[in-house]
Amino acid sequence: MNYKAIAKMIYAESRRCPTGSEASRYRDKAVAEYPKADRYYLRCYLDNIKKANRVAGLSPSSNYNRMENQ
Repeated sequence: MNYKAIAKMIYAESRRCPTGSEASRYRDKAVAEYPKADRYYLRCYLDNIKKANRVAGLSPSSNYNRMENQ
């Protein structure tokens, strides 16, 4: 089983959700469909993808405040 490919597919599908909480719930439900032995690796790869996609030093609130003041 190629865990990396499955995690990429799950994360790509979850990005289509309108909010972050819905995307998180989608990822949890998608991982729960796999056998218990595989869930650990899928969650690890999903966490790595999520961390890699985060922009360092910019939170959504700071970005909002910067755009509001212009």
